[in-house]
Amino acid sequence: MKKRFCKNRLALGLATVAVALASCMNNDYDLSDIDSTVGINVNDLTIPLNLDRITLDAMLDLDENSQIKKMDNGEYAIVESGTYRSNTIQVPSFTAAAPSITPIEAQLTLKDFAQAASRRYRAGQSTDTRLAAYDISNKSTEINVQADNVSEYIVDLDDITATGLQARLQLLFDGLQGIAKEIKIEDLTIDFIPGLQATPSIGTYDAATGKINIGNVSTTTHRLDIALNVEKAGRASGIRLENHVFSLSSACHVASGSINIYESDVLPAYRDNNGNLNLEAFKNAVPQNVHYVCAPTMTDINVEKFSGDIKYDIDGISIDPVELNDIPDALNQEGTDIRMANPQLYLEASNPLYGYGLKAQANLKLTSHTAGKSSSYTLDNPEGVVIDKADNKYCLSPYKPGNYYVGTIESNGEKITADFTNAMQQGFTQLSNVLSGEKIPESIDIDVVDPRIPQQKVTDFQLGKDIAPVEGKWVFYAPLQLTPESKIKYSETIDGWNDEDLDALTIKKINVLADCSTDLPISATFTVYPIDTEGKRICDENGNPIVGTIDKTITKDMSEPIVIAIEGNIRHLDGIVIEARLDNADGQTPLKPTQTIALENIKVKVSGTYEKEL
Repeated sequence: MKKRFCKNRLALGLATVAVALASCMNNDYDLSDIDSTVGINVNDLTIPLNLDRITLDAMLDLDENSQIKKMDNGEYAIVESGTYRSNTIQVPSFTAAAPSITPIEAQLTLKDFAQAASRRYRAGQSTDTRLAAYDISNKSTEINVQADNVSEYIVDLDDITATGLQARLQLLFDGLQGIAKEIKIEDLTIDFIPGLQATPSIGTYDAATGKINIGNVSTTTHRLDIALNVEKAGRASGIRLENHVFSLSSACHVASGSINIYESDVLPAYRDNNGNLNLEAFKNAVPQNVHYVCAPTMTDINVEKFSGDIKYDIDGISIDPVELNDIPDALNQEGTDIRMANPQLYLEASNPLYGYGLKAQANLKLTSHTAGKSSSYTLDNPEGVVIDKADNKYCLSPYKPGNYYVGTIESNGEKITADFTNAMQQGFTQLSNVLSGEKIPESIDIDVVDPRIPQQKVTDFQLGKDIAPVEGKWVFYAPLQLTPESKIKYSETIDGWNDEDLDALTIKKINVLADCSTDLPISATFTVYPIDTEGKRICDENGNPIVGTIDKTITKDMSEPIVIAIEGNIRHLDGIVIEARLDNADGQTPLKPTQTIALENIKVKVSGTYEKEL
């Protein structure tokens, strides 16, 4: 800042001396050959000055677009904010093509006819004579299913839920069509894939053993079709996932059962006119072997849900850099080093997978860019933040602030509330250094690093469906609450002193005396240097700027006189620059517009030689 000085008193003092000298000369003498230049020693010529009390508000001189704001609580803060949104979360579904299962074929051998005829078939209350029986083969066939298009987000499988999955078993018996109108299948049990959640078209299914218990059933077509509608398959079913390849391996066979011909089912060709059985003719007609086929089939396995282990990389989160392009000069000049005591990064994050009991996780990195140099800062906890609720709010800061941020931010042209009253504080010690340096950074990148769903167990996770993005708000809030390492430079120029008389004064010494008081939570040291009529610093004979030194350091709540001394050969003096360097903050008290530093009752005492042509 510049202040003009009223020089009447200095000019009057020097002019009075000149007039007094001139009055001592006798005009009757011829002085043309005499050097009439007179040099007069001047000691402690006093120049009284008045400066207004300097407020921090005046030092910073904020404009309406400044990124340093005067907050409602009366404090200064750098405030930047915004919203973010990830890409929509989706884990793709997968399909295992219908397997090709080799049918079982066998020849069933007739048991001893007399032994078979001694048995009874009971259907309800009726009694019938069994004439022939064949035990069904327990020969087995393998079932192998595979899919190699499983998403990398599915880490392990406990079970799967499939859409429209059906297994069918077709049992064919060829060779008895001309003998009996129907055959009876007794005590039929089929070993199939265990661990399924399934419902058979006939009989019952036991998930623990995989057995389809059908019992006794009749067929007039000499074939039996069994459908099994499957909803789920699990580890017990033989499902596996290795290197993102899904497989199901099992087997199928008839565990027990027989086909039987009873007397009541024998065709008329083997009866007399009265309908009585011709046992000998029937015996000769019964084949020794029956051709048996078991043909299992399965539809495609369209997996729509799974239980097991999941992990997911959340992508698409991008936060615009904080551009610090409108910062007051007092905080953004060479020699200024700002370290905030407790800057805060507020983060709100949704968790669209909370309904599945899943937590998300992410780290944060702030990178400041200043004059081609970059410095990065990360959270104290290398694991980052854990997003374990439906809606999550965090305050990332060196220590817990007295009050969390509540305000409005702009999103898509609309103002929305950002209320972090119930935020969870998490340590971010390095954040104090994000504004550090000889100048405030030109920009600060806020990067969400490795946002992810770490590997966790999940139940019935829906595949192939858009769930939701991770989204939320962010606020970078840095109150000007400086650390002891912070430094702020401020200067005030007082000029306009020079005139003909002062220009004739060669100054040897300047003492600036003032009463100093301040309530700034920071120490101050003053440097004073003289400037000439061109506004340049006055130098000594060696070309070094002449600088004044102060006799003490200014501290908070101080109120006492100070003296700043300047020595050297000073010519063409037009004023002084008072430069204040503020440092050694208490690290606890926020800076406020009303805080002041005052130099009052300022007196400038000059001593030197006044040279005047008489």
